Amino acid sequence: MRLDEEDKITIRKPNLETLIAVEEAKRIVIDPNVKAYNSVEEIMKALEKD
Repeated sequence: MRLDEEDKITIRKPNLETLIAVEEAKRIVIDPNVKAYNSVEEIMKALEKD
């Protein structure tokens, strides 16, 4: 079986900015000091308090 040009698989690597953002997101998820919200309504209520 021969692969034609359109059948080739392209592997894309994320750029540095994306890798940094992913690492930041991982840190945020495990940080107990970061406030998390379960809904937009909850966020809006928190914003109204400020």
